[in-house]
Amino acid sequence: MVYVVAGNKILDSIRSKNAESRNFHNSLRYFLVISQAFGLLPVENIRQPHQKLQFRWKSFKVLYTCVLILLTGFFILTTFFVYKHGYNLSDLGTFNELFYHSGTIVTLILYLRLARKWPNFAKCWCRMDKIMARNYNYPKKLDKRLRICTAICLTLSIVDYISNVYCRYHALEKTFGENYNYKIYYEHSFHKFFKVIPINIFTASYCSLITFHATLVQAINDLFIILFSVVLALRFKQITQRLEGDFPQLQEKPQEYWMEIREDYDRLSTLCKELDDHVSYIVLLSYSTNIFFLLVQLYNSLELVMGAVGKIYFVFSFVHLIFRIVFVSLHGAWINDESLGPVNILNSISSKCYNIEVRRLLMQIGFDNVALTGCRMFKITRGIILSIAGAVVTYELVLIQFNVATTEAN
Repeated sequence: MVYVVAGNKILDSIRSKNAESRNFHNSLRYFLVISQAFGLLPVENIRQPHQKLQFRWKSFKVLYTCVLILLTGFFILTTFFVYKHGYNLSDLGTFNELFYHSGTIVTLILYLRLARKWPNFAKCWCRMDKIMARNYNYPKKLDKRLRICTAICLTLSIVDYISNVYCRYHALEKTFGENYNYKIYYEHSFHKFFKVIPINIFTASYCSLITFHATLVQAINDLFIILFSVVLALRFKQITQRLEGDFPQLQEKPQEYWMEIREDYDRLSTLCKELDDHVSYIVLLSYSTNIFFLLVQLYNSLELVMGAVGKIYFVFSFVHLIFRIVFVSLHGAWINDESLGPVNILNSISSKCYNIEVRRLLMQIGFDNVALTGCRMFKITRGIILSIAGAVVTYELVLIQFNVATTEAN
């Protein structure tokens, strides 16, 4: 019997440690490490338990982020020196380049701002995980789902970047033939920059690194919204699943059971509002950049004459942009969908089960309208995809008229 008791204590100890390790911070740790490689979310002790997270201005990670901001800022500043070389900053291509790299700087600044609040927010979320663990298991296959989403988004972005480089390389090689070398590639790909800065192996590498960094930063920004939406949506789904599993016995459940359900829902609803307070600017930036680049791609399709390789790249890039917008929208809207999940069950219970806690829960679900927002200007629900489609058509017509007017003026 002694051995059995000892064995049970060991098993309980192992289960307790496993339960503590299954939390929001540990599930997203690998993603946070990847983010920090690109200067995002410079929080200390990211590989350690969430209790040890801290933000310090005087740290290497913050310095690294600031250096990336300065390097990208220098790249942008060179564009403003092209006036004396006869370039027009109102040109759509130039504005596209400025917007692309300015978005990177804004993203780095927003994540630096978020990093200051991250330790307390992560502790708050992990505290919720610990409370929810009493009545719910940790969401099944959550870690696997997060890794799959990460792999898909980052792989597609890297392929898009490589395809863009190869498309330019192929077009220039076809034009210059045997005289083609790396200087020709960089002088044509970054012609505004090299009108100001002399070309050499270091400045060429700098341009490639800045462009690659900008591509991955925008992908990570979208991925950030997706992963957080998945974690929170699955928590809301657990409440619905618990009600579905207990449905045959709901008449026997005391009022304390319904109070517990309502408190769990309220806990998640409050967490979603706090998350939205922290990431609403990031959501707005994600939609702004993706929609802008989608408009530019659509406009370019109307006037660019491309070869076979260029057409293949254009189709892939265009589909990739649409995929990113839809992927972010569907996962962001998943929170709202799952938050409404308990309504059908609560409306179908018998009058014997109905009590003040059920009524309060129904009222909260009806009035809370749980969802991520873009600075409170729009909410991410399923209807946002149709709204974006309508807006894209309208703005595309405006963009065509704008560029025609600019061309005539020039």
